[in-house]
Amino acid sequence: MKKNLDLPEIKEKKFPALEKKLGVDFKNPDYLTQAFVHRSYLNEHHDFPLNHNERLEFLGDAVVELIVTEFLFNEYANPEGELWINGTGNPGMATAGSGDVLSGIIGAFLARKLSPWNAARLGCWLHGKAGDLEAQSGSQESLTASHLINRLAEAFNSLN
Repeated sequence: MKKNLDLPEIKEKKFPALEKKLGVDFKNPDYLTQAFVHRSYLNEHHDFPLNHNERLEFLGDAVVELIVTEFLFNEYANPEGELWINGTGNPGMATAGSGDVLSGIIGAFLARKLSPWNAARLGCWLHGKAGDLEAQSGSQESLTASHLINRLAEAFNSLN
């Protein structure tokens, strides 16, 4: 029996516009609906016919991040058109919570009145440096977001 994923809060969204923006034609719109249903919604709506959607939720997060990144790049790019490539970081940083740590670092710099350009560059560099420091003493494979936070002071000190 096919599950009915008719969820007005989700279906009313402009998925055709998203498909056009991404240049993708979703063959099964129910997968897209699943991808945008967060675990917290499932915890509150036990009658919703979806049990496990963690993998699709990650897909939804990735699509949202892509759209937000494009928006931020278009709206807040360096006025001189400068491109900066971060030389720090490693594959072990692709772990749960790592992006939250990065967002917190950049947000803290923005709160201290750094320009968005400088906050993003410094935040990315420090985030990656913290990951590199942890990988040097531990391993990339076991790196967690908490390790990044614990290495931030050392990463800051390496600026001097």
